[in-house]
Amino acid sequence: MVTANLNYGLDKILPLFMEYADEEEGKPVNIPQLKKFLDKKEGYKYDLFKKAQEQLNVDSWTEDMVDSGQIFHKVKSAVIESDNLVDWRLIDKKFSDEAIKKYDLSSYEKTFYDFYTDKVKDSKSFDDLVDIFGGNYPLLAYLFFIKDKDKYCVISPKKFDRVFDLLFLNFKTSGYASWGNYKTYCQIIAETRDYLQKKDSDITLTDAHSFLWLFGEKYFVDKSDKVKEKISGRPSPEEDVRHVEGYARSMEITVYERDPKARRKCIDHFGYDCQICGFNFEAEYGELGKDFIQVHHIKPMSQSDGEREVDPINDLIPVCPNCHALIHRKGDPDENLENLKVFYGC
Repeated sequence: MVTANLNYGLDKILPLFMEYADEEEGKPVNIPQLKKFLDKKEGYKYDLFKKAQEQLNVDSWTEDMVDSGQIFHKVKSAVIESDNLVDWRLIDKKFSDEAIKKYDLSSYEKTFYDFYTDKVKDSKSFDDLVDIFGGNYPLLAYLFFIKDKDKYCVISPKKFDRVFDLLFLNFKTSGYASWGNYKTYCQIIAETRDYLQKKDSDITLTDAHSFLWLFGEKYFVDKSDKVKEKISGRPSPEEDVRHVEGYARSMEITVYERDPKARRKCIDHFGYDCQICGFNFEAEYGELGKDFIQVHHIKPMSQSDGEREVDPINDLIPVCPNCHALIHRKGDPDENLENLKVFYGC
């Protein structure tokens, strides 16, 4: 649960959000009018959901439609309704005729059929959709949102990571498209809804998402200095035990994994291909993915006694976010790294 420090952060940003609402409306907006304001700014999401549901028309699906192309085109039509929630370039790429040729249409449509008709658990469907679309978090989240807007939300990873930091949450979504990460993300939105419902009982999960989205999109970006000035201090250990543990970990990442000179030399030597699975972001995403890769310390700095010299060629290795997450997921990172190399035959 993240309720303790989330409530602390929400107590901080709610007054700032209401200031923003007052400015947008040109008059005072009372907290009981919060939903009305959110609907005015972000109510299109309800229309989008309705249109997507109409395009899916899941009630008409039958299992003999699998491998007919009908399910694929219904899902594609629903995704096209996504407006700005999914990059249109990604839609063109992932739902093109060329993309279909890369997969077996039968298994492709079976994944969608099982997901939208609840034949399998959503956790399995998430993993199956990752196999098809890769770690395209906004697309994956949108597919879940149009299934059930009362359980799931769309996502803009970088924007929400900034907002979560302001809420004193040691939680990141960028580069971590997994079921566990997505469930935690939706849980945070759900707890934000519960918090806001105490102010306005009509607030929904989508409204809570819009509340955080608008804060990140408008208030934080436009008035970051003002926000930083007004939101100061972090919860005490008694209020947020998780932060103390998490904060130490994030400091470790900042100090040891972001040495620009060592990172640059490592990438100059190996290039931008993941040295485990071979994934290249530019090849997959074009200009958007150019010059993007993470760098892993083969020998964790936590195993060193104090400072040590880092050899960019022998101590560092470029890896994609998925492989990097698996290396550190559990157990011994060195053993996980070797197991992944064996799995990919490298």
